[in-house]
Amino acid sequence: MTSGTLRATFWSEDYTSGIAVLLSNIDNDVSELKEFIETVETFDNKTIGPAIKSLESLVRAIPSKLDNGSISSRLQQQRKELLTEILGKLQVANRSNLETACLSQLQALLFEFEEYQQESKELIEKNFELYSKHLALAKRVQGDVTTRAQRIREASQKPLPRNEEVSLSSEEEIDHTEEEPRDRFPLKLGAKLSFSNEESFFEFCDKLKKLTKTSKRLIYIPGVSNEYFSSLALFESLKRIEPRMDASLYNLERLGQNLIDNGVISPYNGMLGAKVKFARDGYYVWGENSSPVVRPPEGKPLRRTDVFNGLFKKIGGSSSSSERISTIEELEVQQRELVDSETHFFQECQNLDYWRTQLELELQKCMNQYYTMTHYKSRILNKTSLQFSSLLKEAFSTQSNLAPVDTDQEIRRIYNANHGIVGHYVPQPGVVFAKHNQLGELTGVAMFHTDLQELPANQLGVIVLLHILLEYLQGCDAVEVLQAWQLPMDLRRVSRLRRECIAEFKEADGSHSTSLANVLTSKPRPLADVVGLLQSWLLELPDSLIPMICYEEISKTQSIEGMSMAPAEHSVNLAAICDHFGWLVKHCGDNKVRAAFDNRTDFPLYHVFARTRTRNPQDASVVSDVVREILCKEGSAERLRDMAKSANARTDARAEARADLQAGSSTRSSPPPTSRLTTPAVFVPRPLKAAHSDASSSRQSSKRISGLDLAVVGQSDSESESDPKGPHTLTTDLAD
Repeated sequence: MTSGTLRATFWSEDYTSGIAVLLSNIDNDVSELKEFIETVETFDNKTIGPAIKSLESLVRAIPSKLDNGSISSRLQQQRKELLTEILGKLQVANRSNLETACLSQLQALLFEFEEYQQESKELIEKNFELYSKHLALAKRVQGDVTTRAQRIREASQKPLPRNEEVSLSSEEEIDHTEEEPRDRFPLKLGAKLSFSNEESFFEFCDKLKKLTKTSKRLIYIPGVSNEYFSSLALFESLKRIEPRMDASLYNLERLGQNLIDNGVISPYNGMLGAKVKFARDGYYVWGENSSPVVRPPEGKPLRRTDVFNGLFKKIGGSSSSSERISTIEELEVQQRELVDSETHFFQECQNLDYWRTQLELELQKCMNQYYTMTHYKSRILNKTSLQFSSLLKEAFSTQSNLAPVDTDQEIRRIYNANHGIVGHYVPQPGVVFAKHNQLGELTGVAMFHTDLQELPANQLGVIVLLHILLEYLQGCDAVEVLQAWQLPMDLRRVSRLRRECIAEFKEADGSHSTSLANVLTSKPRPLADVVGLLQSWLLELPDSLIPMICYEEISKTQSIEGMSMAPAEHSVNLAAICDHFGWLVKHCGDNKVRAAFDNRTDFPLYHVFARTRTRNPQDASVVSDVVREILCKEGSAERLRDMAKSANARTDARAEARADLQAGSSTRSSPPPTSRLTTPAVFVPRPLKAAHSDASSSRQSSKRISGLDLAVVGQSDSESESDPKGPHTLTTDLAD
């Protein structure tokens, strides 16, 4: 494995770890360069420099020539000649020569590294902050959509009355309320929110006003409040007053609407008489009921208390009572709001995809530059070290030789130190868009970052999206398709195509086949983009097609038999990939397909199909060959489909065994199928009983029943007669 395959191996599951390791490596390089420069400067400042000055002083102190010719004068002349010779040798390693040979190059390298360090840190932190911000927004809106859909599903399962049908009971409640005492204090709104009297209640309103940040109008309008505030500022104040309040977007919007309906707040530019709907990004002023007023004389009861009691019961009450849909009209309102929330969720997911791609592009650029800078650093350090050694050898006539450090070996040392934490590219969408209908039911699971078991598949069990993309590619020129597999994945173009697919997915009411077909047929697509979209989908699978439980086994066995314990969904879809690569081998040749696996510059091609939780890019030398053999070897697809049959049989046997253990001696009913992959023949497992025991036998109380799933795998003659269809049947009708 060459050091070039390690170029972009600072990716981590959460981006954060990879960013931390990359920036830490850059910091270490800068520190090493500073230490190297300090060593050379210290040698000059504290060793050579003082020695030259001392010798120069000593030489000057000895007279040039004495006339008496005494032994002392002659010996001093000899000593002066010797010291002058030593001084000349030391001058070889003086400051000027050190600057030319070492320091100037090292300082220039340090300057480049510090610029790269500062620029990379600023850009990565900026993009990561934006990605994190949009991730938090998307999660928040996703929770809102999920909550609304759940309430609508619950309400749709039972008959609901119309408003006219409950009007009489409402009037009775109103009459009953008027007969009750005017005040309902003490009022307990929550664990830490209660009022003993009306005065304490309005103190709460006053506290809400003080905590809410307000702004002033540019132009004062008489009779209109001069201060206004945003809905976000209001939400923050309420959460500070009652931290344990339900902070979901749905609950906060309902709270805001209740505040408007009861006159506590009013729209910033509201129209008189118009029905106002609370907006999460709107601006408001305090309403007429937000402050206490003078109580009217007796006989004219104040109705403010009743209004606020009802309002704050909704605020502080349990979610089950305040969020229940009780009428058909409320259900219709919730359904319209679900559509609006889902549109907002879609936009947030699109924004998140964009900013995630921006972060990935910046990380990719930084990794590539770091690889180049590390090579450059190793070359300069080797060069300056040799020149420094040469100066010292000339100055002191030393015999030692300084050997340069192998650059590739140094690169491997730097990169291998981080493996296990970081590795090859794996995208992290965080939040993905799914589609609901008017009844709150999920009509379309997310196209990306979804388990194989949940994605829609065709009659053969192949995922619809995978089937359509492979069919599209096999309608193109095989040589061009193979070249597309060999090219680095263009993150920006793939992101655009992915967002187009999700937009069509929303418009097609969650249909994977319709949305993808519309995208591919709307205009001609470069093959590199289509292959990139397929790679993106494969990389975003929570578990790769060669599942993690089989990763170690295929590495050890170096054969397809390591897939024997893979789930059926993985085996069937991997078989479809085998059909595709078999087609490439047939039309392009085995050598060219092998080159596609060996010559990628962003990440090895095997990584698209096989990943492991323990990240070690060094596995490429072992895993790449076995993955290529599995995908390209003739007969692999048929073997994988046989394994899928066996996996289905094991799954059904386990389900039957579980039913037997639960039912005991009672008549066993056939359990529902646990895998949506269907085979032409029906599997009938053997009873989970020994031949000598009957259904009425019981265990001794001292023996523990094992918690393991005991499965007896059997196969009838009818099961062995049918084989899965070959690649020529991939045009089977699709069903989402």
